[in-house]
Formats: sequence, structure tokens, C-alpha cells
Amino acid sequence: MSILWAILVATIAIAATALMVAYNKKQKTAFHNNLTLCRKNVPDALRQINELTAFQHRFSETEEKEFTQTYKELLETSESILVSKYIAKANVDVESIKDFVAAYKGIGALREQNNKLYDTLAMIANTNQLADAFTEYTSILTAQSYLTESRKNEFTDKYSSLKDVLELSFKHPELLDAILSIGKGFVTELQLHDFCNDLNRIDELKKEKNQEYVRRELEEKAPYFHSVLKYPLSSQQRNAIVLDEDNVLVISSAGSGKTFSMQGKVKYLVEQRHVSPSNILLVTFTRKAAESLKERINMEGVTCSTFDSLANTIVANATGQKPNVCDEKNISEYVFNQLLEDSNYLKAVTDYLLKGTINSEADVDDTQQLVEARKNADHRTLLPCMDGQVVFTKSEQERIIADILAANGVKYRYEQNYEYNVATLEHQQYKPDFSIYFTDKEKITLTDTNGNTHTETREVEKRIYLEHFGVGIGGQVPKWFAQAGESHQEATKRYTDGINWKRTLHREKGTVLLETSSADFQMFGNAEVEKRLLKMLADAGVPLNPLPPQTIARMINEANPQRLRSVKTMVTSFISLLKGSCKEMESIIIDIEAEIINYSPSWVDIVNKKEKKKQHNEFLQKQRDLTILEKIIRPYYLLYQKKLQEANQKDFTDIVVQATEHCLNNPTKRYDYILIDEFQDMSIVRYKFIQALRSDTPYKTKLFCVGDDWQSIYRFAGSDISLFNNFADYFGFVEECKIETTYRFGEPLASLSSDFILVNPLQKKKQVRCLESAHTDMTCHPYYYEKRPSKGIVTNVAKVVSQILYSIPQNQKVYFIGRYTFDVKTLELPEDGFRVSYRGEHFSVLHNGREYPFLTVHQAKGLEADCVILLNCNSGTYGFPSTIEDDPVLSYVLSESDQFRFAEERRLFYVAITRSSKHTYILYDGKKPSIFLEQFIKAEQPTYGFCPLCKQGQIVRHQQRTIWNGNIMIEYRCSNSRYGCNYKNIEWINQRPFRQ
Repeated sequence: MSILWAILVATIAIAATALMVAYNKKQKTAFHNNLTLCRKNVPDALRQINELTAFQHRFSETEEKEFTQTYKELLETSESILVSKYIAKANVDVESIKDFVAAYKGIGALREQNNKLYDTLAMIANTNQLADAFTEYTSILTAQSYLTESRKNEFTDKYSSLKDVLELSFKHPELLDAILSIGKGFVTELQLHDFCNDLNRIDELKKEKNQEYVRRELEEKAPYFHSVLKYPLSSQQRNAIVLDEDNVLVISSAGSGKTFSMQGKVKYLVEQRHVSPSNILLVTFTRKAAESLKERINMEGVTCSTFDSLANTIVANATGQKPNVCDEKNISEYVFNQLLEDSNYLKAVTDYLLKGTINSEADVDDTQQLVEARKNADHRTLLPCMDGQVVFTKSEQERIIADILAANGVKYRYEQNYEYNVATLEHQQYKPDFSIYFTDKEKITLTDTNGNTHTETREVEKRIYLEHFGVGIGGQVPKWFAQAGESHQEATKRYTDGINWKRTLHREKGTVLLETSSADFQMFGNAEVEKRLLKMLADAGVPLNPLPPQTIARMINEANPQRLRSVKTMVTSFISLLKGSCKEMESIIIDIEAEIINYSPSWVDIVNKKEKKKQHNEFLQKQRDLTILEKIIRPYYLLYQKKLQEANQKDFTDIVVQATEHCLNNPTKRYDYILIDEFQDMSIVRYKFIQALRSDTPYKTKLFCVGDDWQSIYRFAGSDISLFNNFADYFGFVEECKIETTYRFGEPLASLSSDFILVNPLQKKKQVRCLESAHTDMTCHPYYYEKRPSKGIVTNVAKVVSQILYSIPQNQKVYFIGRYTFDVKTLELPEDGFRVSYRGEHFSVLHNGREYPFLTVHQAKGLEADCVILLNCNSGTYGFPSTIEDDPVLSYVLSESDQFRFAEERRLFYVAITRSSKHTYILYDGKKPSIFLEQFIKAEQPTYGFCPLCKQGQIVRHQQRTIWNGNIMIEYRCSNSRYGCNYKNIEWINQRPFRQ
């Protein structure tokens, strides 16, 4: 059997081998047959391709189809040869076969390229294109003028096809001969090469020509620039003026002579470049600036106007009727006050204030971020506790809980001693976060003297407790909970041990403990936390008596009148930005709704993945934003527009939009030059207006824009800093130049202010220079509040300001500046010799017979004095920076380039401190300085280096005491301990040895 099986296997193997030999022979025969076919037909196919793509022949679509049909089988044969295993041993012209395959597959592109060359050559032969090209080329090379980007692009676009033909001709002598024959008498082969080379390096050529133009112009016009204005122009100003690009952006500095640059540009254009004054338009943002420029230029025919006035005139001329402009301040005040009369709207406003934002201290990563967050937060409750006092909580979440309790009529005290004394030698008395008091009814059984019993219902005073634990999602405490030398895990264990101790204590003592945590806020959001908290209270028998929104609003107003006004500021800022950015309210709402609907959270991922936790936080934020938009901002916007319609009025933004539409659709006065002052305050709606004013031919109207992005402070009016920072994205190619010499202030203020503003990496980099003779100081002065028996809580700010004023010579001009108008009330101290006066729209501070103007930072923009005293540079909602106007909901109408934290407020502070020529004095509450002062102020106490935890505070001596054996203990803490920095270090001075 085994022999038969072996014979069978051998037979099969022999048969398989025979079949394989036969198959290989057949394959080899097929390969050689195909090879013979290719050797015969590929040369013909390549020859035909060369004929079809010859520059003298126009390759038709029909010819392309005939070619592809004729050689379809040859393509398949050629491709099979190229992949055959026999090709390596055969004598095959592989390159010609590859050329055929590539040409066949790219026949469409070859036809397109050929016809482009054919058409260009035909045009050269039948028109004057070659002559025109070299005439323009020669003109560009020899012209004594600035080569603009638009002129360069027009030239390259116009002659790019010609360049392609010329470069091909350098490889094909017969084509080159044909072109030289056409250009006989006016062009040589060398000139053709130069033409192509310069087109290929056109950007470099443009740069060389323009550098030479500017150098020559500055040299020849030097006497003119020295005397054209009252003062000689600086080298940077002269350079900016002679630049003649389509778009020129002059990046200036505070006090660098922006107005002189504008004035010098106009005079140069008219007197040296012979531009007609009627073809020059100067646009500013304020009437005062427009009038000042017009007066300084003093040139008949030049149009100098504000954006609003110009738009107003265009609309009036187009419609035959001057627009009826509303008083935006009055109508916004009227609309907001009318809405507040509606209970639903008022409730939405009070809820907005009471519940705060979604961002939580529990989400910060370290002590440094915590300190920064707390310095700019105001943890005072908006509503008083049961004792009628405002409560200072330790965190924003506790502040929200406290206000929820008060808003629902729940009586509470914050951090009151526990009803049982549990203090020990190691631990002080326990103080729960919230002690809640309420009256309940209980039935008791009484027995009289006769032994009879009866039941009575009596009111009983009860006290329960609410603890808010700082444990986040996943059961971990924030990283900044860790004390010096303690790990995050150890901090979590220490804290959770404390939680368990409290729970055990309440069980043992029989007291009721309710609990909330940071995790509740992180998982459910502020609004849902309120619902859960109220249910928990109700289940515990605590009666809830929600206060009417009118009562809540009154109480908020009594505690801090600026709170309600801040909501109006937020709303009007949003509307200004909305209109200024040309966005639609409904589109924003629809987009947010879609994101909310499409979000499906995974609690496991949220607990375990940091990015998912962040995504969930953003989802909660969007829910809050949607509520604000639908319940607060949209009702205001709709009523605002309705009132305008009813009164047949428009605000200036609407008028600019109408003027833009007219300019786009109808012939309008065109200008050779448009000069824009204070360009950093541009909005999208004004950008569109300017573009509509420019010539239909791209870049025929040139822009000369002067501004300082460090002083862009009108975001609330719709300005968009991205137009400055990303100029080319909006207007096209731009030549940027800088004017960095300031004539207002000197060192050290110049360096201090520059370092401060450049903390924001999105601000343009500048090296502010000042005159050698200039010297300007900046000093920070703390003031304090203290409790006096007869006067209560008083401040020594009057003493501080008096000392400053006495140090300033009588002949020097002094401004008081505040972030808000109400900052002037800081100096409403008649008993200390200060009085505040109000005249028209301006306040003044009266002291010792002298009157000093008070200005907000916005009012002070563009002004200067010898000395400036900046008031109330404190942390908090209404400090400097202000936090209320930076509500996250504004992000929907802000550009991305302005979303650096406190970007606008940082620019405001820069404007405030650079108004002085001799000295800037900054006043701040010594217990809550602004984070803006971190790099300026010096701790009053002796310091021992920077804190290793928060990296912002300084180590100071906190206390020193002598213990029982005479040894001295010195305790060091961080100067930011009041903001949550837990740094602590103990040093022992052993004067006596310990007993053994």
C-alpha cells in the first residue's frame, strides 16, 4: 500500500512539474510576443505624441480621443511588460515604454499645456504682447517710484504664460527662433533670459527697488522733512511717510507723535507727490480727533471725518434724507430699565449674578493658578446672612451656596462654632461651613397633676449643618491642597480623613449633616447644584421661602450698587461686539444648541480622562451661555432694535452698514489715499466700510493706517484687535513699520510698561525708546482699612494721597485716573480735606484749594499730565482688572486673538500708567492688590525670597514666639496666604538645650 502511495505522489509531482514548465513556456512566449508588439508600435506612438504636442500645432479634443482609442491595447501591453519577471533578462528599451505609458496617462495635461503654449505663441505673433511685456518690464526696472504689491501681481499674472513659453523656448531652438523673429529689433535672447529670471525673483526684485526708492527719497527730501512741521520728523516717521505700498500699517507707541505722522503724510502727498487734496480721505474715531487733524493739516480739499460722520453723509446723499441718529446711551438705559420691570427678566439677571460662572477653583492645577484666581475673585456674598451681614467665603462655590441659601429664605451663619465643644490641645474648635437655623413643629406628650396625658404641638428651634467638601470628580482634592513636602495623594488622604472625622462626629452627637462637593459643580453645573441643594434642604425639613426677584435685586443693590449695572455693561458690550463683528444672534444660539444636543458624556471618561473632563466643563459653560443669551441678551437686543424702529432711528453701526451697502452697489467718490487714525480700534463693520470705499480695481486706493495695539481699549464698542494683529488676512499685503520713540515719558516707566504689556504674547513686539533727558517714575502706594472705636472702619487713603500731592510741585499738572467713574468716591472724604465736584460730565477732586481733574482710563486716552494718580488698583470684580466684563459668553463675539486672559484690561492698565511725563502713582488696597501689580510692588515686610508654591508671593516672617524652655520659634509664610497659598516653614533658635 505504501509503495502504491509513493508511486501516486511521484506521478503527481512529475505532472505538476510538467504543467509548470508548460505554463512558464507559455508566459515567456506571451512576453516576447508583447515585446515585439511594443518594439513595433511604441516609437510610432511617441512620434505621434510629439507631433500632437508640437508648439506649431493646436491639439484638439478629437485628436486626443483618437489617440487614446488607437493605443488603448498598446497601453495594456506596455504595462504588462513593465511588471513582467522576464524583463530583467530581455533586451528591452524600458525608458521608451515608460515614456509612452506616462504620456498616454497624462495626455489631457499635455494637451492643456500644449494649447496654452500655442495660444500664447499665437498671441505673441498676432498682437503686441511681447513688445508690451518688455515695455512694462523696462518701465518697472527704470521707474523712480515704489513698486506696490498690486502692481507686481498685475505684472506677473499678466505675463506668466509668456514666461512659460519663453522658458520652454530656451530648450527648443526652433521655438526660440520664432519668438526672436517676432521680437526682431527690440528684444534679444539675453533680454528674454533677464525677463524670465526677474519674473522668477520678482519678490526679491521688488524689495531691492523699494529699498533703493526709500533710501533715495529720504536723502533727497531730508530738508523737507526737517522743516515741514513744527518739529523735525524722526527717522522712523520719515520712513513711514515715504512708504507707498498698497497698505501701510504704522505701529506706533504711546506719545510717539502719531498725529504728526498723519499730518506729515498728507503734506508729503500733496506737496511732494502732487496728489490732489480732494483725493485724500482722513478717517478718525472721534469728532475731537477729526477736528484736531483738520486744523493741523489746514489744507483745502482734504476730507477729514469720523467713520460715523462719513457714513452719515453717504447715506444722506444716497437717500436724500439725513439719518435720524439715536442717543445710544439713553436708549440702552431705557431698554435695560424697562426689561428689569419684567419679573422673569429680573430673575434671569439675579440668577446670573447669584450663580456665577462655571469655572471653579477646584479645576486649577497648582497654588500659583489658585492665588491668581482668588486675587481676581470677589467671594463676598451678594445677599446677607441671617445676621444681615455680607459674608466673605473662602471659595466661589461656597459663595454660590451661601447666596442660594439666602435667596431661598434659608437662615444661616458661616463658619460658626459647632454647638458642642470638641476642641483639643492639637485642634481648635470645629466650625462647619454653614449652620442652618429653622423653626419646626413637634408633638410632645404632657402629663398633668392628675396623671392625665395630652398632646401639644410646639415650635422648636432647630440647627443643622452643611459642609461643602473640596473633593472633585474622581475623589481627588485639587493639587494645590497639598502642603509643603506633601504629595497629592497624601493631601487627598488627609482631607478625606477630615471628612470622615466630621461625618463620625455628627453621627455621635446626633446632629444633621448635609453635604455638597466640588464634584457636584463639576458634574452638574451651578444651576443643577441649586436644584439638588434645595431638594436636600426640603428633605431635611428646612422650610424654603424663595425671595421675589425684586427683593433680591434690591438687596444686591444695597450691598453693592455696581452689581446690577455690571450686567448692563456685559449685555451692551456683547451687542456692540455682535454688531461690530457682523455676526447674527440667532446663528450663535443655533450653533450652541447644536453642540449641546450632540454632546453625550461618558461619566467614566470624565472621571478618568483630563481632556474629557475639560470637554464636560465646556459643555456646562455652553449651557450657561445659552441661558444668558436666551434670557438676558436676546430680549435686550430685540427690544433695543424694536425701540429704534418705532422711533425711526438708527445707531451708528446700522448707519455704517447702510453706507457700506450703498458704496458697494452704487458709484461713489473714490480716493487715491485713505488714512486711518487710531487703527487699533477698528471693527469688522468699519473694515467692510473702508473696503467698500476703495476703488473697484484691487489696491488702487492705498491705505495708510496708524495705531498702537498696546492701546486698543474699545472692545466694548465693537473694536476687534485681530484686524490690527492679522492685517494682511483682511486687507491684503501690508508693509509694516514702527514708530517707537516716545516723547511723553522716560525710563524707568518705558521699560516697566513695555514688559507689562508684552506679558500678552499676542501684542506686537516693540522696543519703546525715550529721550535721554526724559525720566518718569512709577511707584505703588498701599492704603489700609482699620476699625476705630468711634468711626468704625476707616481708611488711610486720604493720608497717602495727601503725602503724594504735597510732594508734587504746584506748577505741575495732575490727573486722578480710575478704572470706573465711581472710583472717584474713594476720595469723597470731607473730614480729611478732600471733596469731589461734578461739573457737566466730568468729576474733579478738590484738596487744599486746588482742583484736580478725575478721568476714567477711557477718558484719559490721548491725554497726558506731569503726574498721574491711579486709584483703586485692587483685585476683585470691580478692581483693576475688572472681571465682570470678561464673562465667558463674550467669547462668541470676540476674535481669537483677543482671548488672552485680561487682554483688554491689561491694555487699559498700560494706557493708565503711560499718561504721565514725570511720575505715575498707583494706589491699591494693601490687603488685596491687583495681579497687575505683582511685578511692581515690593512687600513692606522683610522678605526671604519668592514662595516656592505659588511663585508669586514672597516669604515673610509671620510670627515669632518663645516656647516653655526659652527656645524661639519663628514661623514664615507666603505673602499670598490670604489667597490660599499654604506655604509655611518653622525655624527654631535654640538658646537653651532641651532637657534630656
